[in-house]
Amino acid sequence: MPVLVALVAPAGASQDALLGGRGIVSASLVALGDTATDDGLLKRLNLDVLMHTRSDDTLVRIFALQCAHALWTAHGGKLVGTWGQCGEYSEYMLTAGHFDFVFFLLSTT
Repeated sequence: MPVLVALVAPAGASQDALLGGRGIVSASLVALGDTATDDGLLKRLNLDVLMHTRSDDTLVRIFALQCAHALWTAHGGKLVGTWGQCGEYSEYMLTAGHFDFVFFLLSTT
């Protein structure tokens, strides 16, 4: 899991979404969530992805939010208890993507 989550930064930092592999990384994170045998692993994956929203690189922060959104779309029912963690990092995520993600989370609860 750490190796896959570590790919969020280089894929997000790439100016070219196709060459950076953003779709592949995001889909792989969702697929990893599909294989999670317990909610703890899924919650850890969610938190590890959200940690990338603390990056100094705006593109990485936005891509991390896109990955988190994909995880929540696929596995929101298992992650409902962790949505409050997103607010802990709000000072780092002052982007339109952050607010879209928060509104998405609020609509699922």
